[in-house]
This record gives sequence, structure tokens and C-alpha cells, in this order.
Amino acid sequence: MDIQMPDMDGYQATENIRALQKSAGKRVPIIALTAHAMAGDREKCLASGMDDYLSKPIRPRELAEVLIRHTPSTDASHQEDQHSPEGQELMAPAVTAAGVGEQPATASLQLDPSSLLQSCGGDRDLMVSLTEMFPQESGKLMQELERARQDGNIKVFHRSAHTLKGIFKLFEASEAAAAALTLEQASAQGRTGTDQEWEALRFETSRAVTAVEQLRQSPSANPAVEV
Repeated sequence: MDIQMPDMDGYQATENIRALQKSAGKRVPIIALTAHAMAGDREKCLASGMDDYLSKPIRPRELAEVLIRHTPSTDASHQEDQHSPEGQELMAPAVTAAGVGEQPATASLQLDPSSLLQSCGGDRDLMVSLTEMFPQESGKLMQELERARQDGNIKVFHRSAHTLKGIFKLFEASEAAAAALTLEQASAQGRTGTDQEWEALRFETSRAVTAVEQLRQSPSANPAVEV
């Protein structure tokens, strides 16, 4: 269940599904899918009726683990415990409560191609395609943010910041993701960021683009690329 969807978010969709299933006497596991990794998200997912939590970018191994956890057991009593709607603990992969961007900014940025390849399900062609798309897509999103800031369009501003954050997280550019998250959170308060916050985002975006371009030039030669 994607948390951020237009018109109806994942929390409301889950509550509606649970209401329908209650009358039908059935319960299907619902796994939260979100780009957020913040304190309180776990509890909010549980409160809405979800069974587990996955943070983007999705790792194939973590996805497999959560699916196995919620595959109905042949033991009826175990199955009842596993999916009981009351008093259930949310069994989630380890998530950093404070979210991205805990490390202080440094002059260098490392990208791990093996981690990116894992996120792409081992598809090297997909990984190369993503590295080729990244500079242009991140630039387009930055332009969208700039225009939304000038126009005072909070809705577009929020969406663009959220999308940009997700792209940075895919490449594990955590400091850039944190800078985008700062603007996303600002938009939730009706703001479009301070000059200092924008300067941080531009700086981190530039570092991420440089690192990805170097990674693209030699995606398999180096286990890690440092700029």
C-alpha cells in the first residue's frame, strides 16, 4: 500500500479496506510502502490497520522477507496470531527513526554500484539506464521546484520535493535526500523553504549528479565512486 497517493492516501485506503473485510470476515495483509523513514510512521501505519512497513527504495531481499513473514501459515493457531487485528506488533525491517541525512555534510560523496544493482533486482541494464536518466530528471525536478516556489504552488512544490527525495534515496545520496526532505516538510507547513535550505539542496544535488555521472562512465569498474 503506497502511503502517498492522490485523492486518498494509503492510511485512508487501508481503513476502508479493513472496514469492508470486517463485514466479510476476512483479513488480507497490507504492507505499507513509503519513502518516509521517520519516527511515528511505524505507529501510524499500525494504527490504520497495516501489518508491516517497507521504506523506499525497496530492496528485493527485504521485500522477500516481509512477504514470507505474512504468508499464511499451515498452522491455524500461528496464522491467527500472525494476522490478529488486535494487539498486533508491526514487524518491520530496521528503519532509522530520524530518517535520512543524519551524517554531517562532507566534501566527498560515495555511491555504491553494488547496492544500486541490488535495488534494480540485479538488472545491470536497468541500473545503467537509471544513471543515464538521473542528471536530467533531477534537473527537471529542481526546475519544477523553482517554478512552484515562484508561483507559490505548494501542492506542486510538495510533490516535486517528495519525488526528488525518492530519487536521491534510490542512489543512497542521503544528504541530498535530507535536503529535499527539509523542503518537503516545509511545504507541509505552507512554506517553500529558506534561502539556506535551498542552498543546501543545490549543493547536495550537484554533488549527487557528479557522483552519478562518474558512476555512469564506469558502472562496473569501481566498487565505489568517490568525488
